[in-house]
Amino acid sequence: MICDKLKEIREKTGMNKKEFANYLNIKYTTYNNYETGAREPASDFLILISKKFDISIDYIMGLTDEKNILHSYELLASEMAHIEKYRSVDDFGRETVDLVLLREVSRVENQKNEKRIKIPTGTLVDFHEIKDIDDTEPCKLRPVKTTLQSLSAGCGSIGDDDQYTEINYPDEKVPDGTDFASKITGDSMEPTFFDGDIVFYELTQNLREGDIGVFRKNDENFIKEYSKNGLVSHNPAYDIIIPGMDDHIETIGKVLGKL
Repeated sequence: MICDKLKEIREKTGMNKKEFANYLNIKYTTYNNYETGAREPASDFLILISKKFDISIDYIMGLTDEKNILHSYELLASEMAHIEKYRSVDDFGRETVDLVLLREVSRVENQKNEKRIKIPTGTLVDFHEIKDIDDTEPCKLRPVKTTLQSLSAGCGSIGDDDQYTEINYPDEKVPDGTDFASKITGDSMEPTFFDGDIVFYELTQNLREGDIGVFRKNDENFIKEYSKNGLVSHNPAYDIIIPGMDDHIETIGKVLGKL
């Protein structure tokens, strides 16, 4: 618990509660409530403790045993609040947030690529004096329907085909014939596909031996290699999936490439 971590940090300084509160420049009653667990510390207080003692916020919150800050970033209190909310949602919620962020990053990058230097008609310009002209071709983007539910490269994830958003991807990275994109979770298709990869696939039920496909088994979505013997993982730590008598296997599509 956070209160236990605060007590641990304070006791290592040799200060009592009042001295520690004065050192942090906060009221004694406020700090006492934090350490006794009577009140949840505010985000800006956690950031203060992290900076003062060079301790990761994850450690203070009891999310890890690693004290050291592996990557130090300057966070606003509002940004920290967003992180706390992100950690409070389930896997589906995190996947949804990840995809929305990916879409927004793509949108902003697209806006940057579309920027042009506008020069009034009739103006004489010495282009050698212009330092910020980017003469590279803007990146062409292609919108692709991207499912909010990821594909499992492990033990399966519940599918919901009706939920997707359009995300812009670099056009040269999107294979011809692509109908949908999805994010992969799990490691059963390593080293061909890794956790977090985006795969592009066409909707088809026509697969040949050795094709990588998207399948649904008992309402669970998978990415596997198609074989007449079953659904094959590329990671040898995983067994082949062989349909049972009561299993229903549906072929959703064929994987065309990844990002």
